[in-house]
Amino acid sequence: MDALCGHHRRLLAERDRIDALAGTVSRTIAELEQSRKDGTPMTAINRPENLFEGIQPSQ
Repeated sequence: MDALCGHHRRLLAERDRIDALAGTVSRTIAELEQSRKDGTPMTAINRPENLFEGIQPSQ
C-alpha cells in the first residue's frame, strides 16, 4: 500500500510538471502567432522565467 501511495504522489507531481510545460508551450505558440500577425516583439517568451517554466534544472 505504501508503494502504491508513493507512486501516486509521484504521478501527481509529474502531471503538475507536464501541465506547466504544456502551458509554457501554449503561451509560446500564442506569442509566436501574435508576433507573425502584427510584428510585435516576443517579449514574454524571451524571459527565462517564462521560457523554462516547468523544466526542472536537472534536465
